[in-house]
Amino acid sequence: EFLPAGYRIIVTGHSLGAGAGTILGILLRSRLPSLVSSADSVGTDEGIEDNSNEGLLKVLAFASPPILDYDTSLSCSPFVTTIVNNSDIIPRASMANLLIMMEILKKVKR
Repeated sequence: EFLPAGYRIIVTGHSLGAGAGTILGILLRSRLPSLVSSADSVGTDEGIEDNSNEGLLKVLAFASPPILDYDTSLSCSPFVTTIVNNSDIIPRASMANLLIMMEILKKVKR
């Protein structure tokens, strides 16, 4: 295994590749417990820090489409960084935002 050798995993992707990279990061962490640092755990004892696994997995997602729900995205925040251009529509193209846009367009049409 490559992790005991001190290697770190960095997954990057753009657009659809960013979404796939995020899912890959989630899958890797679920199958390789050594990728989860103690700082990511909920309910750890205060004052006890073992950051030996911190940063072993990092996902850099450029312009990722919205693929996760809110709670899952919060749980991924220790290892996923998403970079979004201010005017890029793809990262904001969620179902909720599309429904809002439909309502706005209906009112404009009237």
